[in-house]
Formats: sequence, C-alpha cells, structure tokens
Amino acid sequence: MKIKIGYYEIAEALQSYVEKTYNLKIDFEETEVEIKHRKAFYKPLKHKNGKVKKHPVHGYELNTVDRWENRYVILGEDCELQFFLEHD
Repeated sequence: MKIKIGYYEIAEALQSYVEKTYNLKIDFEETEVEIKHRKAFYKPLKHKNGKVKKHPVHGYELNTVDRWENRYVILGEDCELQFFLEHD
C-alpha cells in the first residue's frame, strides 16, 4: 500500500507536535522547515596493484563508501512524504 502525505498535512502534524511537546505555537507559513539527510558517495574497491575488485561469482564491481555528505531539502508546498506498507 502506498501512502502519500502532502505538505499541509505534514505542516499540521509538525505544528501539533511542537504545541504538545514544547508548548509553542508556530506558523509554518512564516517558518522555514529544513530536512537534513545524508548521501553516500561510493568508490570501487581496488587490489594492491590498482585493478578494480570484482565479485567472484557475478562479476560486478565491488564498492565501498568513500564519503558522506549532508544534503538539505526545504519543505514547501511542492513536497510530499510517501512510503510503502506491506499487508501481513
């Protein structure tokens, strides 16, 4: 099942959470909400001689995380949160 939550529903939920938890009233039309996520950048694993390592059975290149970078998304009217749920 695919669930989509639009910007206004997210803003309303955040506003309710902040009011209940911190006892503060905020207006999301004047407040900018920023979502931080981390992105991994990969590089291929190499042998001592510099050749790229490959999977012994399937032949694809083996990779490792080279570095992580912080990325930011500003929550706006064009944003929505979606996720998928499986029924049991």
